[in-house]
Amino acid sequence: MKQLALLALADAEVDLLTRLAHRADLSLSAVYHPDPASLVARLAELAAVPVYTDLARLAELTLDCCLGNERSRPLIETLAGHAAAAGRAGPVFVPIADAERFLEDPAGWGAPTPVELREEEADEPLDAAPLDAAPDETDPGELSIVEAEAPPHATIETAPPEVPRRTLGAPTIDLFYDPQRLAEWLVLSALRLTGAESAVLWRRESNGRRWNLMSFAPDPERLPMVTFPPEELEAEVQSGLSRSGALGDGAGGGLEPPVRVLYLPLSGQDEPFGLLALFQPWSAPDWPRFVRDELSVRADELGKALERCVAMSKVGQELKHLKFKERLRDLLLDESLAPADRWRPCLEFLLAELPAQAAWYFAADEAAGRLRLVAAVSSQGVIEGELSLPMGAGLVGRAFGGAASTSWFGEAASEAGEMITIPVDSGRGGQRTPVGVLLIEGLPPADEDVRDSGRRVDLLRDILAPLVAPTAGE
Repeated sequence: MKQLALLALADAEVDLLTRLAHRADLSLSAVYHPDPASLVARLAELAAVPVYTDLARLAELTLDCCLGNERSRPLIETLAGHAAAAGRAGPVFVPIADAERFLEDPAGWGAPTPVELREEEADEPLDAAPLDAAPDETDPGELSIVEAEAPPHATIETAPPEVPRRTLGAPTIDLFYDPQRLAEWLVLSALRLTGAESAVLWRRESNGRRWNLMSFAPDPERLPMVTFPPEELEAEVQSGLSRSGALGDGAGGGLEPPVRVLYLPLSGQDEPFGLLALFQPWSAPDWPRFVRDELSVRADELGKALERCVAMSKVGQELKHLKFKERLRDLLLDESLAPADRWRPCLEFLLAELPAQAAWYFAADEAAGRLRLVAAVSSQGVIEGELSLPMGAGLVGRAFGGAASTSWFGEAASEAGEMITIPVDSGRGGQRTPVGVLLIEGLPPADEDVRDSGRRVDLLRDILAPLVAPTAGE
């Protein structure tokens, strides 16, 4: 197995890091980054890959390959020098541009070419017989048949066929990138292993005050009608893999019909992370011993895997928000356009990223006490026309100079989605000046999974403030 290191001089290598960390045929021994607080360094720690900030310490490792961009070539030369001084071969440099070809065949990458024969050896025939050897008198036309001696009688003992023991199995690599899919795999695997009728998986929030439902199976109609307050979950987590009696409803009474339940606490790195509950009718037989053993053995591994997956997902979301912020900065600071003309490509970008149906930007004309439309785009194209609204009146006018964004929801039966007005300021910290209002229409309805879009909307005002010039609407 090849030992390799990733020389990550930019956070753009995050995607490559997550792929390398989960390859079974490679051993990612180290990640080098000069800043231990960088995004890629933090992700490496979550993936249990050592992070090196000192090149001399990295040079102490025996490495086969190093992946890096063109700026990493001087580092490779330094590592090769240290390896030569230690009497060993230096690592092979793999440019990140060739990472895909490397991942297709890592074993054959940088393999030494066959050593050629010396000239004096090449002239000699292979397997040449000595000059004084006796000639072979065998007729080349005859086939020499040698009868093998029959082996003595032996008794062969055959072991009884081994009955495969049912296990939870192992999740595929792609599941480690999505906490929800990993949770669903765990719940369904537990159902297959135990034969339970239904199962639920809760995740404990980092503050320890809330428990969130991650996954359940096979469907909500077959789940017991019982609530789990946090204190009851805490008690089950602390009790370990145990309970196999009739399940109470949290108020001291039993369920009708009674239900048999088995709890599996999932431990994290430092504290309990989750709880898996398996349910079946009370009339069903008790859980077999091999089921308890398998769940007990795998609980620590699966709990930590889920915890790392959730943490990596959060880092991935942070990377998305970072790229979102950088793209907005590039658009609003584009020197090839006048300040007012920069809003149209900015709004087009917001429509694609949030996503939304339309976006409008109104700039303040305080002398006239009005908000003037600077740019507007929709999913159908650019909205042309002039529009001027009074400050302090109407949906847009009241948002000017406000302290926070305001959400407006359409009727439940409509598909219009959510409308948000965002006050736009200019400046940093407490030295901000109101300059306009951003109106976004047609965000997904609130009952859909819009956590990522909502987070970007929350960030939008603080992102825009230092980028918007006070004269952006002129």
